[in-house]
Amino acid sequence: MIVNEYKLYSGTDQNAKYESVKLYHSLVPPQKRRGPRKHYHTSFEISLFRKGRGFYRTKNKTYEIHPGDIFFFSTNEEHSITEISEPDDMLITNIHVDPRFLWMNDNLISSRRFVDIFFNRGDSFENRIAAGTPAAERIKALMDATEQEFINKKDAFEVMVKLHLIEIMICLLRYYGAKSETAGGKTYELTFEKFLCINKAVEYIDSHYTEPITLEKLAKTAGFSKTHFGALFKRMMGMSPWDYINIKRINHARELILTTSLPVETIAAESGYNNTTLFNRIFKKIMGYTPSEVRKDK
Repeated sequence: MIVNEYKLYSGTDQNAKYESVKLYHSLVPPQKRRGPRKHYHTSFEISLFRKGRGFYRTKNKTYEIHPGDIFFFSTNEEHSITEISEPDDMLITNIHVDPRFLWMNDNLISSRRFVDIFFNRGDSFENRIAAGTPAAERIKALMDATEQEFINKKDAFEVMVKLHLIEIMICLLRYYGAKSETAGGKTYELTFEKFLCINKAVEYIDSHYTEPITLEKLAKTAGFSKTHFGALFKRMMGMSPWDYINIKRINHARELILTTSLPVETIAAESGYNNTTLFNRIFKKIMGYTPSEVRKDK
């Protein structure tokens, strides 16, 4: 259950604003979940566990959750809470940050370092910063300060939200570090001008993901070849264009399953899939369970 929710919208086009930052609290009762219930985001996620204990599973590791732990995940990174232990409800503060919010800077040198802590991790990386460490305490204070900016909405609060988030990224960067980009092979550097071009394609997907989309159309919208476009898109968003589209579509489909009684075939079509079998396969891959299981458990 979401207790409080705050959102910030950004964009280069007034008619194509995107949800750049979302801060919300989740309150979840003790439970042991039947299935993996994994999920992915198109945004970075930073989570502070304020109350409750349990277990968090990623693709390669299971973490025990304690109050005060900080977890963070990149775009398109599998994660799921598999158990919430009795007797306490679990209270979580979550912040989702669209990568474009960090790239939106005509000096990309610093932005690249913030993004690399998610996309180009060092060998010491863990998804968790343990409670009680100086880094966890500082990030908690910054998350609280970010929420106060949303609540009070004083002059230029949007700028303060970004500054707090950048300081959180610096804490993560200093705590873990990021790998240096290796030499060799073909690289596609993301300049601010290229960012603006790729952003046009992202905005197009955000407005048309339930419709037929081709890579050719997206590359043309951005003004690049398909190969160059795909590489730059992944550099900016941390996933391929098709992964981004599928996550958008499946999250939309899940919402329809939970809020309507429409048949699965109809939901598949309204989410951009003309093949129900393909829809079911992608849904389970992203969510970890089938559309019918979602409907049964709602």
